[in-house]
Amino acid sequence: MSAAWFWLSNNLHKIADESKNDSNNENVVDKITYVINRGTDDQSKRDRKENYTRIRNAEIFQIFK
Repeated sequence: MSAAWFWLSNNLHKIADESKNDSNNENVVDKITYVINRGTDDQSKRDRKENYTRIRNAEIFQIFK
């Protein structure tokens, strides 16, 4: 519940909505990561971007369009 509150109170849904299927969108991952954990190291940032790309390419959230 607290994660949902944090997400909504920081308008992260608006940042996430910047994401488009036809673009790379690593900047969206960086923007959200900055709000959630500004101290994230470079390797963790790369891992997050790779996970984002893998999930995006697998079309896991296709049903939410």
